[in-house]
Amino acid sequence: MLHPGAIGAALALLLVTGGVSATATAADSVTTVSGRIVGSDGEPMAGVSVAATARQGYYGDEPAPVTTSASDGTFTLSWDIDISYYRVMVEPVAPYVQSHVTTSGGLAWGEYGPAARTFPHGGAYELGDLELIRGTTMSGTVAVSGLSRETTAYLGIRSLANDQEISTSIALQNGANPWQIAVPSGSYTAQVGVGVAGLHSAFGGTTPTPIVVDGAGVTGIDMELESNGRVIDGTMLDPDGRASTGIRVGIRPATGNDYSTSRTAVIGASGAYALENVVPGEYRVVVDGAGAGDSLTGYWQEGSATPVSLDEATVLQVTSSTPSRTIDMTLPRPTSSEPREVVAVAGDAQAVVSWQAPASPGIIPVHRYVVTAHPGGASVTVPDDHTSATVSGLSNGTAYTFTVVAQNWWGASPVSSASAAVTPAAEPAPPVVESTVVTRCIGSTVTLSGRVLNTESTPISVVITSAYSTKTFASVAPGTWASFASTTRAGSVPAGAVEVTATRLSDGVSVSSSVAYDGRSCS
Repeated sequence: MLHPGAIGAALALLLVTGGVSATATAADSVTTVSGRIVGSDGEPMAGVSVAATARQGYYGDEPAPVTTSASDGTFTLSWDIDISYYRVMVEPVAPYVQSHVTTSGGLAWGEYGPAARTFPHGGAYELGDLELIRGTTMSGTVAVSGLSRETTAYLGIRSLANDQEISTSIALQNGANPWQIAVPSGSYTAQVGVGVAGLHSAFGGTTPTPIVVDGAGVTGIDMELESNGRVIDGTMLDPDGRASTGIRVGIRPATGNDYSTSRTAVIGASGAYALENVVPGEYRVVVDGAGAGDSLTGYWQEGSATPVSLDEATVLQVTSSTPSRTIDMTLPRPTSSEPREVVAVAGDAQAVVSWQAPASPGIIPVHRYVVTAHPGGASVTVPDDHTSATVSGLSNGTAYTFTVVAQNWWGASPVSSASAAVTPAAEPAPPVVESTVVTRCIGSTVTLSGRVLNTESTPISVVITSAYSTKTFASVAPGTWASFASTTRAGSVPAGAVEVTATRLSDGVSVSSSVAYDGRSCS
């Protein structure tokens, strides 16, 4: 996973080098990458994380598509996000090394490199076997104090030889937090940071100590993070009292260009946010809908429930004795409201689910819907121009309800109301009938005649259609015949067929068959 400072550099490198992407084998709105993960001995590796990473953030926080390799090492990774310059990262556990797919078809260690392969939107790409790179485990702890809650940090190991980096996300709480990463032999520096809280530390202090890895495990790479414990937190809700998920809220210095004391958080699913480690200074509190237009950007004013302009913003004074502060506001929703009127129709081990589009589309348009079955959680994703989907893999005889969420680049809408419960069941077998048709002469004209036997245990209706007439029998009892005769009013007819449609009256299930007859001349 790229830490904030590396994202821009990684993207710039990809855009400069361009990468080399093979021609897709099948163009589509979905990009699919598949292959097989193997160890250094050629054995398939199960449970290895494979992710597609790209420039994130401008359109919100669309999560990176991720999958894991199966028991035979195979994986299929798909995404329908229309952003070019995706690359594929492999995240194995130690002693194998974090790697990326290259233009030569293999793996190179680290997050990215000049030979990183990119995958344009749309198409299917087969990578074949990807052999993991074996390395040496480096481990240590991150000692944390002063945090008001658990937070996420990046931990990066950077090569002194070529500035290549391996990193991972770690969950931090107060106390000792163990970590380990596998790296190839070489010399490295180690650092940890919580960018949004301005907390950073390197092994060895302000002058990082080189770490030499020569094939033996390296332990004791310990670092410390100390927060002052001062927090600005609160909730950001929409006018309906629901979370304005995905919008950024932060503090910026009221004067000057030194943004090292800025703090940023993304509003979570509950609407809550928290700005950690706020240091003394003068700030403005800003809510930022970057990429969503000015309608989602504004500032906090003391006493105002909604954002205001920059000129109206209150300057927040933070001193060494300032306690933590709670600031709540009402904001527009960046994601849409929930889909409406969800209806399900059961089938054989599946259900067709339909819905109406959200009443409020959000600041950025919906780009897909996710339909989920309850119980079990089976789901299907369809593009934004669909308002129905078939959910397969259900158990016949089990009652299911279905919910739908709409997604845009910021995230997901609230969950829709559930559909009425439906119960999938196997399709009943069609009715079984026996049919015969013959031609005969009556005088100088040809007549078609025949009969249809109902072999069912319940009544059926029968419709017999020929080129010359249609005969309908509203109800044919079990074990009885529907007999018919139809003159053609012609002295001779070629060979042909009549269409027999039988419908079981108890459930409306039909079957049609074509019954042939011989040609005949009566002149």
